[in-house]
Amino acid sequence: MFSRRTMLVIGGIVLVAANLLVIAAAARRSVSALPVGVFLEIAAPVQALAARSLGALRASWEEYVASGAAARENRELRRRLEEFAGREAERRELELENRRLKELLAFKAALPGEAVAARVIARDPAAWFKTVVLDKGEEDGIRKGLPAVTARGAVGQILDASPRRARLLLLIDYNSAADALVQRSRARGVLKGTSGAECLLDYLQHADDVQPGDAVITSGFDGVYPKGLLLGTVSAVDFQGSDVFKEVRVAPAVDFDKLEEVLVIVARPVPAPTPPRRR
Repeated sequence: MFSRRTMLVIGGIVLVAANLLVIAAAARRSVSALPVGVFLEIAAPVQALAARSLGALRASWEEYVASGAAARENRELRRRLEEFAGREAERRELELENRRLKELLAFKAALPGEAVAARVIARDPAAWFKTVVLDKGEEDGIRKGLPAVTARGAVGQILDASPRRARLLLLIDYNSAADALVQRSRARGVLKGTSGAECLLDYLQHADDVQPGDAVITSGFDGVYPKGLLLGTVSAVDFQGSDVFKEVRVAPAVDFDKLEEVLVIVARPVPAPTPPRRR
């Protein structure tokens, strides 16, 4: 179907053509053959209709031009809005990143020894393996076995490293383990990953005092993590019938799905030498 604007244009063209045909036909006749009054009676309605059609055509054309300008203006406004939204998203992202980095640097100042800040740049696509790739490596002092932390708590251990990259094994990986303490009762166990959302705190005996809500921290006895880093919170305790050990589930302190920056502890403070005993 033709649009209203198209129909007006076609109608205007037809009427103009009809008007021209009438004038041409009259011109071929002699003036005496066709009285002026008769000619005017015939031509006037056609000319009036043509004039109205031309006016409508002109208005339609002006509307078309105006709508084209409005469309261009709308496109420009849309482009500017999209550009503004993109810049606002970038500004917000920088603001959030700065907030995280400030928190990380404040935590770094409280850590014993020396730490290197690194960004997470890739994740293992396999669901069973919980590793991430960092943008720092051996050139920055990072090597296999070093611990990684955030202000929220312990994150994992460096699995391997190249000059400019390092792979980090997360606490939730089933190959991961950390010597741990229940902070309230000082009960000691080993926190193990499950490659799922939670970890298990193994080797806690029936007599050990542990309850849901208890904080679990690093013991420092494994020689990997400094003592006192938060590992998570006890979410469930199962006595496993007559078994010697309890099954204790721990919700990690760190949200590993949202992990973006870490601190790798590259040097621990050297303990002061013990003075010789007097004889």
